[in-house]
Amino acid sequence: MNKRSPLDRHKQIRARLARRLFVVRGWLVLETVWRAAWPVGAIVGAYFALALLGIWEQAPAFVHLAVFVFVVLGGAGLLWHRLRRAIWPGDADARRRLEESGGARHRPIDAVFDAPAMAAGASVLWRRHRDHMAAMAQDLPVKAPRLTLVYEDPRALRAIVLLALFIGALYAGPDAGRRLFQALQPPFGDAPRTVVLDAWLTPPDYTGKSPIVLHGPMAATKGHDEAAAPLSAPVGSMLVVRLNGGRQAPVLLAGEDEIPFDTVGTVDHRLEFALSDPDLSMLEIRQGGRSRALWPLALVPDQPPSISFAATPTQSRRQAMRLTYVVNDDYGVTDASLTLVPLPEGAQASGTPGDDRLEIALRGAQTRGEAASLVVYEDLTAHPFAGRLVTAVLSATDAAGQTGKSDALVFRLPERVFSHPVAKELVAIRKDMLVSPARASKETDRIDRVSRDLDAYDGDLTVFAALRSAYWRMNSDSSRKAVAEVGEILWETALRLEDGQMSLATRSLRDALDQFEEALEGGEDSLDQATAALEAMMQQFLSQMARQQSETAPMRTDGTQRMQVVGSDMLQQMIRQMRDLAAAGEMDAAKAMLDQLRDIMENASANSMTAEDYERMMAASRAAEALEGLSEDQRTLLNQTSRQTLVNRLREKNGQPQGGFDSLGVQQQGLGQRLNDILQGLGDGGMEAPGGLEQAMQAMEDAGRALSEQSGPGAIRGQAEAVRALDEAKGALEQMLEQAMQQMPSGNGLDPLGRPQPGMNTRGFELPDILDARQVERILEELRQRISNPDLSDEERQYLRRLLRRF
Repeated sequence: MNKRSPLDRHKQIRARLARRLFVVRGWLVLETVWRAAWPVGAIVGAYFALALLGIWEQAPAFVHLAVFVFVVLGGAGLLWHRLRRAIWPGDADARRRLEESGGARHRPIDAVFDAPAMAAGASVLWRRHRDHMAAMAQDLPVKAPRLTLVYEDPRALRAIVLLALFIGALYAGPDAGRRLFQALQPPFGDAPRTVVLDAWLTPPDYTGKSPIVLHGPMAATKGHDEAAAPLSAPVGSMLVVRLNGGRQAPVLLAGEDEIPFDTVGTVDHRLEFALSDPDLSMLEIRQGGRSRALWPLALVPDQPPSISFAATPTQSRRQAMRLTYVVNDDYGVTDASLTLVPLPEGAQASGTPGDDRLEIALRGAQTRGEAASLVVYEDLTAHPFAGRLVTAVLSATDAAGQTGKSDALVFRLPERVFSHPVAKELVAIRKDMLVSPARASKETDRIDRVSRDLDAYDGDLTVFAALRSAYWRMNSDSSRKAVAEVGEILWETALRLEDGQMSLATRSLRDALDQFEEALEGGEDSLDQATAALEAMMQQFLSQMARQQSETAPMRTDGTQRMQVVGSDMLQQMIRQMRDLAAAGEMDAAKAMLDQLRDIMENASANSMTAEDYERMMAASRAAEALEGLSEDQRTLLNQTSRQTLVNRLREKNGQPQGGFDSLGVQQQGLGQRLNDILQGLGDGGMEAPGGLEQAMQAMEDAGRALSEQSGPGAIRGQAEAVRALDEAKGALEQMLEQAMQQMPSGNGLDPLGRPQPGMNTRGFELPDILDARQVERILEELRQRISNPDLSDEERQYLRRLLRRF
C-alpha cells in the first residue's frame, strides 16, 4: 500500500481548517448582527407586549397607527444604522476565535497556511515546525456563537421586555394569537380594529338542551374547518350571532341562502336565524369578502314518539281499568291518549270496529326524553262500553306536534257486577236506555215499578226520591240529554244500594288525586290546597272503608274491635312527603310516590271473615309473637345454665364448693308458666295448639326438675329440647297464619291497603321513603346483630325485642 505524501496530508489539514474557519466566521457575523439588532428586538417585543395586554384595542386608532409606523420605520432605520457602523469580522478574526476556543498558542493556524521564503538548508526545520503546528491546529474545536449582550446591555433592560411578554401572554390567555394578529393590522379608518364575534345555538325549549356556544376561528379557511367534527344540534335551533367591528355589514351563508345581519349604529351587527332545514351542513359568516367564521353542521331531526301496550289492561279491585304502557321520544312526550272503539255485539276479537269511539286523555304521560313505563287507572264501569269488546289504540304527541300510535289491541272493558237485586235492576234499565235512547221512554214503567217496592231497598228515602225524580224526568222529556241525565241518576242510585257512600268516597278520592297531580306543576299555594283536599278525601275514603269492613269484620264479645284497621297515619305521611318533594323541586320522586298511593287506593278492599276465623287468626298471631320472646328467653337461660355447669366442674376439680341452680330453677318455672298461658290463649281463641308446644312444656318440666336436683347436664338437655320445640311450634303457627290469609277474599294475606295482616312478615311491603333512610331490611339486620350480643342488659334486650316486633 502506498502511503500518502506529506504534501497531500498538509493539503487535507488546510482544507479541514478552511471549513472550520468558514463556520467560525459565520458565527462571528451572527454575533455582530445580534449585537446590532438587539435594540430593535427590544422595541418590537415591547410593542407586542402592549398588544397582549390589550393596550392597542383600547387606544385611539391614530395612536395605534402612529406607534406601528414608528416601530416599523424607526426599527428598520435603527437596524440599518447599527449594521452600517458594525465592524464585520475578517479571516484573521476567525483564526483568532478558533485558536482561542481551543486554547492554542503561537498561532498554529497561521503556520499551516503560511509559506515563507527560506534559505537553502532551513526547509527541514520549517517542515518540522509546520507539522507540529498542523497537528495542533487540526484538533481545534468549533464552539457555539457567543450571543451575549452583557457589554451592549449592562443594565439588563432586555429582561424587562421578556417579563412584559410573559405577563402579557398570561393575561391574554387563549386570545393571545388574535391580539398579536390584530397588532400587525393597524386601523386606517374610523372602524374598530378588532372584530368581536359571539355566536351560539339555542335548541328549542321542548328539547330541554342547553345553548351551544360556537367557537369559530376568525378568518377561517374552508380547508381547515371542513375537516373538523360537525356541530350536532336539533332541527329548529335558533342561531344567534353578534358581531362588533368591521367596515362592512356581514352576511350569513347558510347553504344556498345569504342572510344579511341587522346593523345597529355603524359597527354593531346582530342576526337570529332558525335552522329549520335538516339538510343544512355548513354555516359561514363573511364580512367584506373575508370569512369571519365557518362551522360544519349536523342537524338532528326530531323523531316521532313511540307508544305501545306493556300488557293487556286489567281490572283493579275497585273495578277501574289498569292500563300499563311504554312511551318513548327523543325529547319527551307532552300528551298521550287512549282511543276505544267497541266491536259489534257478538263480534270476535278480530272483528271490525264500530263507528262510536271514546277518547281518553291519559294523565301523567309527560316524559323527558327517555323510555318510561307508565300506569294509569280509568274507571269506565259507568260508560256504555263497559263489559264490551273494544279495539284500543294508544297515541302519543311530542312538543313538535308529531304523533305516534300503537298497534291495535282488542280486550274486554271491566264491568261492575252488582249483587243487590234492586241495583241489578236499575243497571239493566240504564243499559237498555243507553243502547236505544229512542225507546227509552218505555223504561219509565220499570222505573216506576222499582220505586214503589220500598221493601226491596229497605225504604231508603234517598233511593225513593232519586227513582221518582228519574221517573218524572222521563215522563216530561225523552230527549237524548234527558236519557243521559236519568242514566246518571240510576247509576248513582245503584252504587248507593250496593256499597253505600263507598263509591262516592272512591270517586272523590280519585278526583283529589288528579287535582294533586295537576298541582305538582303549579305554585306552592295550589299545592297546599290540593294537599289539604287530598288529606280530607283520603280520610273520608278510609272512614267509609272502615265502616264497610266493620259490617263483615267481627267484634269481640266484650265490645273491643280486634281487626286491624286501615293505617291512615302511613297514608297521611305519604301525602306530606309528596308535598315536601314537590316543594323541593323533586317532581319525579313526588309523581312516583303518587303512583304508589294511587295503586294502594285502587287495590284496597275490605276483607270479610267470620268471627270464629278472625278470633283464631288473632289468637295464632298473639301466640306466635309470644313464642318468639319465650324462645329467646329460654335460649338465654340455657346459656346461663351451661355457664354455671362449667364453673361447677372447675370448682370441683379445685376442691371448691359448687354453686347452686336455685335461681335458675325459679326462672325456668316462670318460663313454663308463660308457655302455659300461651296454650290457654290458643284454647280460648278456638285454635288447636301445635304438637311442638306439648313437647316444649314436657322439656321445660324436665329441665325444672333437673335444676331442683342440682343436675346441670340434665337441665341443659331439657332446655335445649325446649328451645327446639318452641322454634318448631312458632314456625307451625306462622305457616297456619299464612294459609289462613291465602284463603281470605284478598288472596294474598294483605290488609285493605296492601299491608301484611297481624303476625305476617312485613318484608313484602315497602313504605315509600324519599331519602331511602328507612330500609326495613337494614334495620332488621342491625337489630338482629345487636340482640345477639351476650353482654346486653335485660332492659336493652327487651327494648330490642320490641323494636323487632314493630318491624
